[in-house]
Amino acid sequence: MSAPPQLLVVKVGGSLGGSAQLAGWLDVFTRCARPIVIVPGGGPFADAVRAAQKPMGYDDSAAHDMALLAMAQF
Repeated sequence: MSAPPQLLVVKVGGSLGGSAQLAGWLDVFTRCARPIVIVPGGGPFADAVRAAQKPMGYDDSAAHDMALLAMAQF
């Protein structure tokens, strides 16, 4: 009995969101023979968290939580 195919985890950076390359990568992923999980980057939402942290004064823990929410939004 053969082992099941291993899960492939791919992080797609948020900068690809507005890129012409995104469609090509998604096509590659849909043709992948292995089970795949795509983890999105935060894109412009994560950039906003980074830009606002110092002026607004929130700590790294809050910034981390906000970055995870940014990934969910993107």
